[in-house]
Amino acid sequence: MQLASFYKKSGDKKNAIEYYLRVKEISERNGLLENVKAASKHLDSLYTETGNAPLAGKYKAIYYQYKDSAETLKREKELTQVEADDEQQRQEKLEKEAEELKRRRNNIQYLGIVIGIIGLFIALVVLGMFKVSSGLIKAISFFVFLMLFEFIFLIFKKNIYSITQGEPWKDLAFMIALAALLVPLHHWLEHKMLDYLTSHNRLTSAGLHIKRKLFRRTKQGEP
Repeated sequence: MQLASFYKKSGDKKNAIEYYLRVKEISERNGLLENVKAASKHLDSLYTETGNAPLAGKYKAIYYQYKDSAETLKREKELTQVEADDEQQRQEKLEKEAEELKRRRNNIQYLGIVIGIIGLFIALVVLGMFKVSSGLIKAISFFVFLMLFEFIFLIFKKNIYSITQGEPWKDLAFMIALAALLVPLHHWLEHKMLDYLTSHNRLTSAGLHIKRKLFRRTKQGEP
């Protein structure tokens, strides 16, 4: 193409035509429509200048043929790009909706866990008001505190990525530091609560009041 342009500018129409024909032939084999169109346009003007009207008309027709084909392909490409952009936006919207649904589902699960832990602590306090086995209180207490502190570990683990960026050694260091803080606290709180509940593991005034109230309602409901 450069040689053909050089020969055309220097007035060597014969070599210019020869090289533009080569450009057209190679471009057709490789599907380079823009190059075929450009070469045909130059051949049209060169054959016109050399007085070869039939060949000039031939390459003029080829030029317009490839021009229309190139414009059609361009429009198809633009349409395909628009469709691809629409599909990408649709996929992004679906991904966002899926992420939002997952976030809501996780929040509901977190709320359920919190309610469960609070309910178990309330059950422990209620058990401490009645004469129940200290072994039962210890078993439930162990489970409640295990659930509480594992939940705390879970919350921290889900929110440390912004700090550690997922690097294993940073994750490990953070979890060790967290365990060093929470494990002693876990044992201390569990020990204190067990001491309190087992030392009050009898019919307290509150427990006795609840029991009398329940029995009174039962007797009133009898025929």
